[in-house]
Amino acid sequence: MPHYQNTNSSSSTSATVLEAPIPGVTLDYDVAALESDLEEGRGHAVGITTLTSGLSLIQVTPGGFVGGADMRRDGAIGGR
Repeated sequence: MPHYQNTNSSSSTSATVLEAPIPGVTLDYDVAALESDLEEGRGHAVGITTLTSGLSLIQVTPGGFVGGADMRRDGAIGGR
C-alpha cells in the first residue's frame, strides 16, 4: 500500500498526496491508476510526490534489541 498524506486543510491547494514508487525501496504499484481512481471515483484533488517519512524504531525483546530504519532517508540502526 502506498504512503499517502492529506492535511485536510481548508486551503484550495489541499490535496491528497500519493507517494511515487521508489524502485528497490517501496512496493511497485500503478500510482497513475490510483490517482485516477481517487480523482474521478472519489472527487479528490490528488498529487504525486516523493514522501520521506524518516521513521525508525527499536524494539526491546527478551533476546535483545531489534531495530529498523526507513530506507527512504539517511540513517542506520545500531546497538550492542
